[in-house]
Amino acid sequence: MTEAVLRASEVRKSYGGVRALRGVNFEPRGGEIHGLVGENGSGKSTLLRILSGQLPPDAGRVLLAGEPVRFGDAAQAMQAGIATVTQETTLVADLSVAENVFLGPRKGRRW
Repeated sequence: MTEAVLRASEVRKSYGGVRALRGVNFEPRGGEIHGLVGENGSGKSTLLRILSGQLPPDAGRVLLAGEPVRFGDAAQAMQAGIATVTQETTLVADLSVAENVFLGPRKGRRW
């Protein structure tokens, strides 16, 4: 079995008194594609924002290739090879689904 490329361990995030993430563990492996599904307010977008550097976690760790990381912004995460595709209504209508998925800067990957 392939080792986890990215690992979220006991990630927590709250907004005031509302706990969005309560100790999330997530370990995608090389070559895998994951879809996060759940009810509104279940923390899907919050987890993606943390993994892609758009939001810092309150607690827990994110490891990339076994090394702890904390990105300052999405550009740093993309530079390290992490990109997320979120549910958005602001797509480019003249492009295909695949072309919309690959919009944005694409730099070299670390693994």
